[in-house]
Amino acid sequence: MTATFRTRVRNATIIQCYAPTETSPFCEKDRFYSKLNGTLNIIPRGNIKILLGDFNAKVGANNDNLTNIMGNQGLGEINENGEMFTEMCSSNNMIIGGTLFPHKRSHKITWVSPDGRTENQIDHICINKMWRHSFLDTRNKRSADIGSDHHLLIGEFRLKIVRTDTRNIHTSTRLDIQKLKNPNIRQQYRQQLQLNITNIAPHGNVDSKWNAIKDAFIDAGSKVLGHQRKTKKDWICTTTWEVIDERRRKKAAVNSARTRASKEAASRQYEALNKSVKRMCRHDKRMWISSIATKAKTAAASWNTKMLYECTKRVSGRPINGNGPIKAKDGTILTSEVEQLSRWYEHFTELFQVPSENNDNLAEFVPHYAIQHINRVGSQCPSITEIESAIRSMKSGKAAGIDNVHVELFKADNELSALALHELFQDI
Repeated sequence: MTATFRTRVRNATIIQCYAPTETSPFCEKDRFYSKLNGTLNIIPRGNIKILLGDFNAKVGANNDNLTNIMGNQGLGEINENGEMFTEMCSSNNMIIGGTLFPHKRSHKITWVSPDGRTENQIDHICINKMWRHSFLDTRNKRSADIGSDHHLLIGEFRLKIVRTDTRNIHTSTRLDIQKLKNPNIRQQYRQQLQLNITNIAPHGNVDSKWNAIKDAFIDAGSKVLGHQRKTKKDWICTTTWEVIDERRRKKAAVNSARTRASKEAASRQYEALNKSVKRMCRHDKRMWISSIATKAKTAAASWNTKMLYECTKRVSGRPINGNGPIKAKDGTILTSEVEQLSRWYEHFTELFQVPSENNDNLAEFVPHYAIQHINRVGSQCPSITEIESAIRSMKSGKAAGIDNVHVELFKADNELSALALHELFQDI
């Protein structure tokens, strides 16, 4: 697997791979390194190449005739995989990071056998020789509980990645709107909203008044409702998380054991907990999918498309492109920008066609490719009753816009929301 990133100096390409084990046939190993060499060769010469993965290769500490690709801080004795690995590094001018930096033996180990007796350094991080001085350090992190017989291997590099321009990217946290279904919380929200709107200054222009109203709704929602917490694995139950925490503590006990007997005992307990965690996670995932399938079946039977969509999205996890095609009146799909703009002009011309004696020429306010004039819509201020009716007719469950104000915040108190908006509409 390869990935390329832009840095301030040049592109950096990271290659992650898994090599055959020491007992694998030689033809399989040869095929792997031939493919790896081919991957390295097609990467542009100017790129910074970082190679990492489980190579199942012990390179040892003896760097005779290999000082150009490795140091003398390796662990153990070189094996057949190690010879093939060093040959590949030599032909591609790659430096083996795990042999460069002095560390305690426990910080060099990357793999521990299931019985806890055999410890080797078989995972490696390499960088092309030209960028050797950008490689600052590499060592394991034994405290990382990843449920594996490998330790997490960390490499530290000094490279400045090009910053992504996020000035025009809107990021927001979603309020926990579901809490409004609770009558007590709904009443607390109304009281907080009433207090916020009362404190709005009566003077100011339209923009400042709207910002004050918007902040009043968002502040009330933040204080009373709070924000939704994003959990990547919400299907794991509380009991399983408790066992995961216990497994993490046993992992720490294995790392801190001082005698072989205590380490073997802690390792056996850790392996037992690791099997339990995997078994419980599989059970939780099956139950979670089963519950969603039941909910989706019920939603489909009752024509609840919203619930059916949510169930499908939770299982698939894939975002759906909301940009649908634009069609002409005859049903043909419009592809060019000019045709699409013309269709939008045609649509809104028909939509806003209101009989009027005085049609103002709006050509100076619209682009040259757009419409020359449109009929002005009635500009009288809507009544409070009309605003309340409009709020009630808005669909719930929709994502907030760039202002981050959800429809449910208005609907929680239609009368108060309509009064606040009516004063704003009068100024407009």
